[in-house]
Amino acid sequence: MLVPRFYEDLNVMHDKTMPARTYYIPASVRMNDLVEHRERSDRFQLLNGEWKFQYYNSIYDVTESFYEKGYDAIGVQEIADAAGVTKPTLYHYFGSKYGLLQAVAMEGYADLQTGMAETIQYQGNLQLNLERMTNFYFKFCSSHEAYYRLMMAMMYSAKESDTYKAIRPYMSEITAMMTQLFVSAGDRIGNMRGRQEQYSIVFFGLLNSYMLYWFNKSSKDRPALSEHQAYELVHQFLHGIYV
Repeated sequence: MLVPRFYEDLNVMHDKTMPARTYYIPASVRMNDLVEHRERSDRFQLLNGEWKFQYYNSIYDVTESFYEKGYDAIGVQEIADAAGVTKPTLYHYFGSKYGLLQAVAMEGYADLQTGMAETIQYQGNLQLNLERMTNFYFKFCSSHEAYYRLMMAMMYSAKESDTYKAIRPYMSEITAMMTQLFVSAGDRIGNMRGRQEQYSIVFFGLLNSYMLYWFNKSSKDRPALSEHQAYELVHQFLHGIYV
């Protein structure tokens, strides 16, 4: 989380406040015992009681606002209202709407990159590698639907747009990781040599096409994202539709 999780640390009572100084209790008339009995002041209000707070457990949750209306259509005030914070708070931590978009893209990618790195290391069997990676991708996308849809919308937006510029570095790194897998496997599978990047892009495209197909179905009609389905996709990629 890019915003410090101060609410989880009871030792942090203030953030970016002025140094401690003389403490005054307001009152409409002179009262000499306010230090010991501050609640007697008619201008003092304790904040005890029940309060309603709203915060995002993860920056992933912000993606709903971006995805539902689109980056260009959504305003900072709408995002702030949905998050239960003020516009100055968003500007303080992110600088701008584009800064927030970059943060969403970066944090989402961090989780994606970690999982991909764990499953993509070549271990001597390309098919099993691709199946492991596919199973991870199934789990990641299905558990972060709004982020995944936003990621796809950003990836296919105009090249000069803010959305494309925000996501492009991360998608390029994913492609590079997948290309390296095919390079490693190419030492044993000679007909891939010189075409590893092409194969990585095609396979990544196959995964994303299937996930978009899956998301566009109603919940009750979605097929299980099982290990068998991962095997089917990988088998289709490696052997074609006629085998």
